[in-house]
Amino acid sequence: MSSERPINPRFDDDMWFVEAPGGPPRYRQTTDKPVQYLTVVDGRGMVLGYVWGNDEDDAAAYDVRKAAEPRAWNESLLWILRLRDAKQRGIRPTEALAELIRDTHVRGIGRVLLPGSPAHAPALTVVEALAGPGGPARMTHPVHFVTVTAPDGEVIGYVWADAVAGTVDWIHRHASSRSAHEAGKEWNRKVHAAHDRGLTPIAVLAELSGGDPAVGPVTGAPDTASVEELARIVTPTDDRRILAQLHREQPDVWRELADAFDALTDEDRIVGRGGGQKLRDGVYHVWYPVYSRPLMRAVDALYGVGAVAPEHRWFDNPISDVPPVGGMHPADAVRAATGVVRGERISEGTIAQAVKTGLLDAIGTSLRAWYAASACVGSAEVPAPPEA
Repeated sequence: MSSERPINPRFDDDMWFVEAPGGPPRYRQTTDKPVQYLTVVDGRGMVLGYVWGNDEDDAAAYDVRKAAEPRAWNESLLWILRLRDAKQRGIRPTEALAELIRDTHVRGIGRVLLPGSPAHAPALTVVEALAGPGGPARMTHPVHFVTVTAPDGEVIGYVWADAVAGTVDWIHRHASSRSAHEAGKEWNRKVHAAHDRGLTPIAVLAELSGGDPAVGPVTGAPDTASVEELARIVTPTDDRRILAQLHREQPDVWRELADAFDALTDEDRIVGRGGGQKLRDGVYHVWYPVYSRPLMRAVDALYGVGAVAPEHRWFDNPISDVPPVGGMHPADAVRAATGVVRGERISEGTIAQAVKTGLLDAIGTSLRAWYAASACVGSAEVPAPPEA
């Protein structure tokens, strides 16, 4: 699929745009001859797409991996514009690919994998198959990494290096504290500053770990996915920090939480729709969810008990699912409450989805059980509920 017209499958199939004729010169978008191609990956090794070219037909394009994240579709325009610029300067498609390999200074979420030379494919259909749903999601290589910790011992994140791909990058630990996350931004800057000076990925690790007590020894891993798995680990200390955000010493707000959830009826949980109508100027008003007052009372009660916690970086973490068995850990309930309530501000309908799946009720049940238990033992450090 040529991304000269990249259609995001997450949008309605009827909603697409056809470019007007004219404009700057561009390469042909298809060929029936062999092609050279480059694989574009993000800092985690996830494949974003493929840029290919054939000189004989003067053809070149960027194909987005169909299963890529929305940000990959957004960045596809950058690769398209770089190809258009090359065509406007009158260079051949394979010369454009060589430029893309050399242009390591261009910032974005994507970079060319395996700098050196393009791969060869006997036909464009090979590249299209790679970009299709069945194509590889990740290009993997053994990597090395170091662990970076704060003075109090909290793991801030990890620096990993792929010597084969010539890549080095920083991974924040997902459940880290806000202070650790802020410290991680400086480490991210250090990593890329060292790489920009021309150091090899392994040399970057050696420089960072040379005598700095915050940086652990260089360790091997089978691929970047293994390092990412480390970054997803949630510790008991993380849970205690999240639970400390709750207002345990304010019984009135907990009484309101219980009353609000107990008062909810099935009718209160029905989410209506507003908007959607055509205005006088011909523009359609975007639809939006309409929540009942009792339902919003329950949402406001989550604010009241402190379950919408600033300490949880909801934008960097997916919203928890309803546990298939057992109860929801109270710290996970706080994380889910924060993601649902904050998420509604930028993606209307997030609360509606939480009501539909039962997540909102699971949050309320977990928090009420935690408060009841903590009130009995006089401590916020209450163990997770047992599984059913």
